[in-house]
Amino acid sequence: MTQLYNDAIQYFQLNYLNLGVTILFLIIGFIVSKFIQRRVKLRLMKKSPNRITANFTSQIVGFILKSIVILTTFYLLGLSSFTNKLLAGAGLLTFVIGFALKDIGENFLAGIILAFKSPFRLDDLIEVNGIMGHVKDISIRETLIKTPDGKDVFLPNAIILKNPLFNYTLDGFLRYDFVVGIAYEDNPTDRCY
Repeated sequence: MTQLYNDAIQYFQLNYLNLGVTILFLIIGFIVSKFIQRRVKLRLMKKSPNRITANFTSQIVGFILKSIVILTTFYLLGLSSFTNKLLAGAGLLTFVIGFALKDIGENFLAGIILAFKSPFRLDDLIEVNGIMGHVKDISIRETLIKTPDGKDVFLPNAIILKNPLFNYTLDGFLRYDFVVGIAYEDNPTDRCY
């Protein structure tokens, strides 16, 4: 244990400048990736009326940029062999994790399809699987729906994609049905004033 501690101290004394530059690169990389993610979101919101697609696309861009920053940080720390092994094992790891996290992957892919297909917009009144409410947000994994009685329902995106979706406000027309009861002894032709 003492030898490990001495080796760590010696490594930090010899490479403190490299460590400082690497930490600075990591911090600046995350700040720049967050800035680019916000700019992508704002630009897409200006060009497309669909806020859901802009939000979803900016999340994917942010994830990719942060992954690049982390892999570059490993390389700067001298862990290039680790980075190469990590990238090589990513394919196998994706296969294994794909089976383990099937539902999460299914919801992620359904979220991508919903973001680009856009069967609904924010504040649209939709019904899926007997759940009716206004769309408040969509994320990579789920869609937030506010029911008329005030409940927040988080519907997994795969459920929305697999089941029939009723969008009551897509075209701006909404029809309500109601029943008016008249007693048998009343005359429906009489006028009430």
